Amino acid sequence: MFLHDHPDLEAVKGLDGSHVIVDRVEWQQARLQLDAGTPNYLALSKRNLLTLLHKLVMGDSERALIKPGLGGPTYVTVVTDEEAYRNRAPGPMHP
Repeated sequence: MFLHDHPDLEAVKGLDGSHVIVDRVEWQQARLQLDAGTPNYLALSKRNLLTLLHKLVMGDSERALIKPGLGGPTYVTVVTDEEAYRNRAPGPMHP
């Protein structure tokens, strides 16, 4: 019912399989950028990286940094190697 009353929003399947509600126009713009192969960059400071590493070992941490933005927040999360490479081997690292 909520989405029916808000035609500018839609539910899409997120990377983790859950459904999230997004702004239809922003989602379409993001898909066009992805389809065009335009890379997105996220720069993390040393402070951000150290914070994420600390959050990784904190028992009750959400293990995320949240950066507010015009198109909505950006979530940067950290996972253990065991979680990240449960179903695949790690790829090569560029020197």
